[in-house]
Amino acid sequence: MTGKIYSIFKRLYINLRSYGLVTTCKTIGLLLSKMMYVNRQNYDFVLLPPTSSSKTKVPTGAFAQNWYIPDFDIGSGGHSTIFRIASFLYKMGHQIRIVIIPPTKFSDPTRAAKLVRDRFTSEFEGDFYFLGDGVPDADAHIATSWETAYYVNSASGSGDRFYFVQDFEPMFFPMGAEYVFAENTYRFDLKCIAASPWLSQMLHQRYGAKAGHFLLAYDSQQYFPENIARNKKTVAFYARHLTARRGFDLGVLALQLVYQADPDVEFVFYGANAYPDVPMPCSKSEILSHSELRSLYSSATVGLVISLTNYSLIPNEMMACGLPVVDIDTECMRGLYEHNLEIMLSLPNPESIAENILSLLKNPVKCKDISLQALNKVREITWDRSAIQIDKLMHEL
Repeated sequence: MTGKIYSIFKRLYINLRSYGLVTTCKTIGLLLSKMMYVNRQNYDFVLLPPTSSSKTKVPTGAFAQNWYIPDFDIGSGGHSTIFRIASFLYKMGHQIRIVIIPPTKFSDPTRAAKLVRDRFTSEFEGDFYFLGDGVPDADAHIATSWETAYYVNSASGSGDRFYFVQDFEPMFFPMGAEYVFAENTYRFDLKCIAASPWLSQMLHQRYGAKAGHFLLAYDSQQYFPENIARNKKTVAFYARHLTARRGFDLGVLALQLVYQADPDVEFVFYGANAYPDVPMPCSKSEILSHSELRSLYSSATVGLVISLTNYSLIPNEMMACGLPVVDIDTECMRGLYEHNLEIMLSLPNPESIAENILSLLKNPVKCKDISLQALNKVREITWDRSAIQIDKLMHEL
């Protein structure tokens, strides 16, 4: 209980420092009102009419880009990818503008820019705007989520329209209005830049979208094997329980089976600032910095990530630190990694996940072989190469 209270006060302190007193109070009020079912979510942006402007393909070479993003906070992998890609595109000569759609917790765009440079990537360059606050026109308007797709679809000007698709977002919701709102965006006349071959193919085949793909990468300056001793029986679990597609309860049941088979195994939960109670001993870390993650990945024995839709940044970052990875056997993952050679892919049930974890814990030679194969693979997947591919797609789609 004391730990949870500490986490709440620490989160309040971080919000006060990042967003200011007025915005923090508004955020608390909004959360309380939602808890009491007072406010209805505003979906009026769904009614925005499509632009009637003719679109012009982006010019050869560098050009101005407006990236439309939803509000964000520390720990968001999707925003991390956006800011990393935008940073490399800036280095390639492009003019980068980040446009935050409403609602936002930030009191002004400079606070958002500071949080990005402090907690996402210190190398970020570009200008931040709130939607409607004199955002200049651009050669490319780029949606980055289903909500932002409605704004990009209705944006004025002759710039080309793109959709930076990192996941199949309808699956973030139960079947209902939000599912339909998200799915409808793939039918817009937006050129899709998808974060995996599986995702690109699905957008094209199911919705007729113009689509190409890039690969999620890792930061080699942040993720590499540290020269420290690796523990014999430690499982690092990406336990982001507030994100349904990360399968928290599925992972907990699997780790419960691991604990029953071998009570000496230690479990480290990370990825959130507070966690539900679980039926076995474990240590629970708050959202970790890049350096803290690197140390965890360099010292643990096995990394457990559950990717139920598109894959995440986590497997590559674990592999870059020499940590063998257990994930879910999906069409997406099979198209990226080779089971039993670079990764252990599990059926989506606790027994299969536990079996793969235990097979690695019991076989140090197998752990070493998989980690070496995976490390060699991810060393070829860098953010600068991904940015080059994205730039190419913008010119070719």
